[in-house]
Amino acid sequence: MADDVIFPEDRPRRNRRKSDDGMSSGMKYSFSAVVFGIIFLMTFSWFAYTQFRIDVGTGEMAILIRKTGDEMDNNSEIAESNQHKGVQREYLSEGRYFRNPFTWDWEILEQVVIPENKVGVRISLEGDNLEYGEFLAKVDDKGVPTTKGIMPGVLKPGRYAIHPYLYDIDLSHEPVVIKSGFRGVVTNLAGPIPDDPNSLLVPEGFRGVQEQAYDEGTYYINPYETRISLVDCRSQRFNLAENKDM
Repeated sequence: MADDVIFPEDRPRRNRRKSDDGMSSGMKYSFSAVVFGIIFLMTFSWFAYTQFRIDVGTGEMAILIRKTGDEMDNNSEIAESNQHKGVQREYLSEGRYFRNPFTWDWEILEQVVIPENKVGVRISLEGDNLEYGEFLAKVDDKGVPTTKGIMPGVLKPGRYAIHPYLYDIDLSHEPVVIKSGFRGVVTNLAGPIPDDPNSLLVPEGFRGVQEQAYDEGTYYINPYETRISLVDCRSQRFNLAENKDM
């Protein structure tokens, strides 16, 4: 019977053991939750980093295409704003960006390179149609074309981020080189008609032959906008007795 006697000092010992077991279970649950949260966070971060990331390398550009939003006008190829579906006017230059792939798609392209000894002429593909007899695109104060047509000015040799849905590039022309002993007579092919269309020389900016000629040098001009005719100004020696003309 002495073995069945339970002394009071044994009871607190059992209670402490139960309490210790309870704390261990809670800590295990908390640890499991933390591990699950870390795994979930790492998985989501990996998904976001790989699927949301846009890497635009050196010499590249990314065209943005919106999948959701307002419908575009049937006659438009470019979205009116970033709230409309379709190809956006905005593009991404070199760098790293993040976009929601459920809302956006993108197209990574090579930038336009104008080779040495070439002139790049931009042709606007968006905007209103030009009036009869006009071929140069109209531009606003910021240089943005409001009509289709050949853009004024040229692109010199180099690399440019040109939106392919907004502009086409003509690379079939070379700069004009005026050598020593020559002068370049400038003729404007575009511009307002002078008051006297029969005059030989017209004021600056008007359509026709300009008063100011170009000296020797290399000129990057738009061949659709300006024409330079070379005139030989070197002294010429004629020997009339050489062919027994005298």
